[in-house]
Amino acid sequence: ECTVPDVEEFAARMRATLRRYPYLVAVRGGEIVGYAYASRAFARAAYDWVADLAIYFKMDHDHHGMARPLYETLMALLKRQQVHKVYALITADNRKSLRFHEKLGFTPAGVLKKCGFKLGCWHDVAWLEKALIDHAVSPSPLIPFAQLKQAEIEAVITQKGAGKNEHDR
Repeated sequence: ECTVPDVEEFAARMRATLRRYPYLVAVRGGEIVGYAYASRAFARAAYDWVADLAIYFKMDHDHHGMARPLYETLMALLKRQQVHKVYALITADNRKSLRFHEKLGFTPAGVLKKCGFKLGCWHDVAWLEKALIDHAVSPSPLIPFAQLKQAEIEAVITQKGAGKNEHDR
């Protein structure tokens, strides 16, 4: 973001996302410290089985290992939805984020030259990818997140440890 969205804009974005994809929030001591979500990577129906991921944590906050379980939970939910591949776009000089994604099994897919403008200059953007499901000849239809059963969602969250205790959720 170049400008922080207000609460109403964030709420509208979350509602729009949740129709099709998960939107997860990390909470520490009752305060939101980060979030992760998926969005449509490409608009055409042929790309229904891929998603773009985003994860953000407060820059001035030590997330104490909350990012990995949050992102792994997001990908596990997407896998249940039949998403086969996920992408992440990262400013190419953001070494911390690149290492984080590499540790989670993302591999380089390309570099978009001078594609993002922020903080007064152009930035190259690294495009990373990760397969969640082996590509079948004829994939199952994508299941919108809003149609996943609550029991499935809870099973993934419990399995991935995203809600280990009341202090960290």
